[in-house]
Amino acid sequence: MALGRSVSLVVSALFNIYLRPFLQSVSL
Repeated sequence: MALGRSVSLVVSALFNIYLRPFLQSVSL
């Protein structure tokens, strides 16, 4: 499923963009 793979890729990218700074601020 190429579509599912691209969707999961986009989701993981958004996850990295929005949740990584949040998790870093929390861990600090």
